[in-house]
Amino acid sequence: MATTAYGNVINLQPGGPGVAATSNRILMGCRDLASRRLREVSRTMLEQAIEALHKRADALNGKGNFRLMLDLANALREKGSRLEAQLSAHWAQEFDGALKGVEEPAPKKLSLDDLQIVDVGEMDEELALKSLARRLEDKCADELYALGRRINFLIDHDSPADAPNPLSPDVFTRSLLGALRDVEFEIQSRIELYRCLEGLVVAQVGPVFHAINAQLLKHDILPNLKRGYGRSPSQNSSKETSKEEASGDIFNMLQRLVSGGVAAPSGAAALPGVPGIPGAGVGGGQSVPVAQVWASLEAMQHAVQNFAVGQPVATENTNVLHNFRASEVGQGLGQLDAITVDIVAMLFDMIFDDREIADPIKALVGKLQIPILKVAMLDRAFFSSKAHPTRRLLDLISRTALRWGKDVGHDDPIYLKIAEIVDQIHGNFQQDTDLFTKLSDDFEQFLAEYEATTAGDLSRAASLVAQREREELAGLAVERELRPLLSMPQPGVVAALLEREWRLLLKQIYLAEGLDSEAWQGAMETAAALVDSTRAKRDPQERQALACQLPVLLKQLIAGFDRIKTDGERRHRVLDELFSVHAKALRGTEMSAAEPVAEMLEEQEAVVAEPEVTTQVLGDGEVTVESLTLSQELPDVEAAQEVEDLQRGDWVEFIQPDGEAIRYRLSWVSPQRGIFLFTNPHSPQALAVSPEAMSVQLQRGEVRILSTEPIFDRALARTIEVLQAA
Repeated sequence: MATTAYGNVINLQPGGPGVAATSNRILMGCRDLASRRLREVSRTMLEQAIEALHKRADALNGKGNFRLMLDLANALREKGSRLEAQLSAHWAQEFDGALKGVEEPAPKKLSLDDLQIVDVGEMDEELALKSLARRLEDKCADELYALGRRINFLIDHDSPADAPNPLSPDVFTRSLLGALRDVEFEIQSRIELYRCLEGLVVAQVGPVFHAINAQLLKHDILPNLKRGYGRSPSQNSSKETSKEEASGDIFNMLQRLVSGGVAAPSGAAALPGVPGIPGAGVGGGQSVPVAQVWASLEAMQHAVQNFAVGQPVATENTNVLHNFRASEVGQGLGQLDAITVDIVAMLFDMIFDDREIADPIKALVGKLQIPILKVAMLDRAFFSSKAHPTRRLLDLISRTALRWGKDVGHDDPIYLKIAEIVDQIHGNFQQDTDLFTKLSDDFEQFLAEYEATTAGDLSRAASLVAQREREELAGLAVERELRPLLSMPQPGVVAALLEREWRLLLKQIYLAEGLDSEAWQGAMETAAALVDSTRAKRDPQERQALACQLPVLLKQLIAGFDRIKTDGERRHRVLDELFSVHAKALRGTEMSAAEPVAEMLEEQEAVVAEPEVTTQVLGDGEVTVESLTLSQELPDVEAAQEVEDLQRGDWVEFIQPDGEAIRYRLSWVSPQRGIFLFTNPHSPQALAVSPEAMSVQLQRGEVRILSTEPIFDRALARTIEVLQAA
């Protein structure tokens, strides 16, 4: 492990794992941030759950679990605040326990006397919790991988396998279970809630993982950690170095398909006089000396037209492997090597036919035909193992190439780097695949440094989106609180005051102090008192109470006007009209009420038959962000599954009105509402898109989510399909 500032070791508990003092402070900061953020997102998640439960109750139409759904929705509304607090507290407790390595007691050995009938409800609950955790694990894999690596680094563990992860999905589900039990939800209600939350938890809890990763990055904890350029399989998963891969099962399958179902002998003895090259002639009728075969390949490799780095590469894609196979040397190959040439030739046919790959990239990759054939002849595991050095380099090139559409900038630094890599392989590769490892490491380092140059712009763009998101959340919160008041019959001056001045005041308070502040509570109480004060008071006691209340109400209104800086003319006009309204209320005279604003809003919304994606440009003088959202909040518009599956590093193609396609990379996801921030390395303008707006665009064909499957993997899959079909 690299030398760090975290060297003074202390113990979190007597006899517990050693954690450096600075690391301990960072971890505790992450715990507190996670608890705080979880409490914030819980409110939104529970509101969405209540809405979903009501929809399920409506669908049941009085049958089945209809009453359970309604009762659960009412219980969530009643106990929501307590549940939020308990969930946050339980997470902090579980975090500490996981960090200190506190394990659940091992199950004791049971005798026949101990055996009891398993509680089906408890089994269902356990399955539901596991499903919830698995969904988080699947959808937040990259964030959780990064968290695990960074926490391991802080607590000085050698590998992810030997360290606890206090921010794992299991910690969340245990916290949720503990909170629900403390707030006294019955087991059947808990199970229904787990099922309800399964579709909501990723959008709400996933950003919490993202926020903790961002917190760790602020402390410079593994800042260059990359799981891959784009989405890539974990190095510790799928057992890429297993015996199956090493034995070349994929190659054996391809071999059988190419040879019509009859497997050729697969000897691997070294060829005489050519160290390291498998015996191509074993059982295959080799008629050309192996040294001549290898010399022919070397000559073809160096005969490929050289290109100057920095200059465009000719886009004529010729499969030279077919020419080699038809040559005298190719005709004299042993069966195993002949099949290898045929397979690699087919793979490059598929690559050249792949419409997802820009022609200039095909041209670059096409220059690697002979080197890749040599690799395949040296090591059959090349076909099976994604961890193979050559496959790794091809995957890196493939994921990097996603940034371009059909037009590739030949002066682009990354394109130039790929051209340089291809040039080095042409000039230096003979038999040692370590060259591919060195080039892959160098390319990853180059990409990390290249991305670091744009980190400042990304940070500023993310700040703009986060601020805009907070403003939208403020607007939604104000709308939710004011709507019940606006739905009541009231004089026009009161409706206009609430809709204009008080809406602005509440939004300012939300952004500055939050929903739980005294200022927010006071402003809402003033709004409610104002609406009530306009009702006719016929009872003497009511009139006396209103007369005493009016000076206080007037003072509160003026304080609100002062805070939002209402101009004097507007202020005096509103207060004069309110004076007339209150004078009539004191006389017991009914006022002619304006039409409730909420009803007018509902009528306006009903007119809108189709959601529209609206655009707003955000900027701070240095960066510009085009923000795309739906024109109105529509409860029936949900994020499509493809949108939910998007992760940082994925690429999306946005189709412009003129038909031009521009590719953007998902670089950041907002922690509150899951807003996607896309950046383009060739454009100073970023895109911020809400999941709902992207779903609408996806349905209309205005965006296309690009496949992250590497070039070689796609070609291999298509080759197998073609051979099987034949």
